[in-house]
Amino acid sequence: VSQSRYIKFDSRRIRGRGCWIDGKDIVYHAGDRLVVNGQQIDIPKYNSTRRAIYHGALQIDVEQSAAATNAEAASLINLCEMLSWERPLYGKLLAGWLALAPIGGALRWRPHLWVTGPSGSGKSWIVSNIIQPIVGDAALHVQGATSEAGIRGMLGSDSLPVVFDEAESEDKASQMRFESILTLARQSSTETGAGIVKGTAQGGSVTYLLRSAFLFASIGVAAVKKSDVSRISILQLKKNLGRNAAEHLDS
Repeated sequence: VSQSRYIKFDSRRIRGRGCWIDGKDIVYHAGDRLVVNGQQIDIPKYNSTRRAIYHGALQIDVEQSAAATNAEAASLINLCEMLSWERPLYGKLLAGWLALAPIGGALRWRPHLWVTGPSGSGKSWIVSNIIQPIVGDAALHVQGATSEAGIRGMLGSDSLPVVFDEAESEDKASQMRFESILTLARQSSTETGAGIVKGTAQGGSVTYLLRSAFLFASIGVAAVKKSDVSRISILQLKKNLGRNAAEHLDS
């Protein structure tokens, strides 16, 4: 057998769940199957022009019905704009993130958001009632004391977005932990082909290629470095203290 038929294994060719560009194809890896240009196909039957390796994982439910109309998409923008933002633009930025985050692996630049505001301004409500229902299982949902290693390990080769609620860093230990998480988000922003290389206990190495859009929600904002602020859009909420606050929430 000709040696030209053999292809050396490269872990950087592994593609987990999420959206990808494969040559001229748009591929959504739903865990147990692929959706290629809108058509469902079994993973072993797809012939990748990029020699990408799509491996099986937990299933993600994929809606393959007709795409949303402009009017239906506008209703999401209207919903996001109804929230109590310091600036009206923030509603559009949130709606844009919700549209782009699930296809982060197909983008050259992935947006990150930080939703912040005083206690009782509605941060966790937004995460639970708007963000999580929209991105659904096509995202990694974490909170509290989650570590950089934990996020990196759960993502593996996936390009799924990361939604981090209660992203507080109140003491020195949590500040150091969160600095590592922000480094992870920073490295995930752009498509350079470079990966994060970690050593193993056996003396080898593992390479992680991150392609996820991050969304954080907390009272305080840990992103203070220029390299982080330039990559993360900070969306400030305010408390609605008006007489119509209850009606505003119900609407």
